[in-house]
Amino acid sequence: MISMKDLVWEYVALRNAKKEAEENAKTFIRENYLNRMEAIESDILAFFNTTNQDNAKTEFGTASRVPDVSATIADATEFRRYVIGSEAWELIDWRANKTAVREIVDETGAPPPGVNFTRSYKIQIRKAS
Repeated sequence: MISMKDLVWEYVALRNAKKEAEENAKTFIRENYLNRMEAIESDILAFFNTTNQDNAKTEFGTASRVPDVSATIADATEFRRYVIGSEAWELIDWRANKTAVREIVDETGAPPPGVNFTRSYKIQIRKAS
């Protein structure tokens, strides 16, 4: 009969080995795939920014520059006051609604009070169909 001590020892050893294997796999993926993919995305974004274009179709697939926005609360009290005072309920869903905030930034050039807004671009690659 296997003792509790042996079962616990084996379980802990397996858990530790599993954790190490996961960390090794993450490192392998980062070093062999993700770092180069991020460098390629950076090169494509630089190309699009230089040529002022949003996509490029090739025989291998299409690269597109797509907006990636973020709207976070900088000052919760000020933001709440603004939402309640102007009855702009579409701005909230227990966080700043980035679509509604983006529309305000597009209309006025500034985010609502109490909100940080950033606009950046990310690269999207789709395989040819």
